[in-house]
Amino acid sequence: MSLSPQCRDIASLCPCVRRRYMELLAHVAVYMLHQTTLIETLRQEDRQAYYVRVGASRTMHSMHLAQPPNGLALAFDLAPTVYLSERAWHLEGELWYVLGDAGEALGLEWGGRWGFRDMPHFQLRRCACVEGG
Repeated sequence: MSLSPQCRDIASLCPCVRRRYMELLAHVAVYMLHQTTLIETLRQEDRQAYYVRVGASRTMHSMHLAQPPNGLALAFDLAPTVYLSERAWHLEGELWYVLGDAGEALGLEWGGRWGFRDMPHFQLRRCACVEGG
């Protein structure tokens, strides 16, 4: 079975999310002293279905999927690069919380606060471009 590739193109993020992503990177560059890696932006439905099937996601209504009004993603996954080589991405590491707190300060919802913790996940639940944000 062929699976659509992961997208890491920030142009596939809605402008309201892309702006926050860039602000988050600037914040991280100053305060974290560690690099981050963009894992994924816009996601095709077949890839989302795969993630649900393997337990990496619990919904087919992900903000990674193309969203109205412009068909762009309202979510991205970002990780501290240093954790990517560690077992299970070191999900208890303090850098996740530094990153998560910074994203929340920019108005993003962070998956690290969910019951089903998704540490790299940041999203808006609706497009803020049409609301002026």
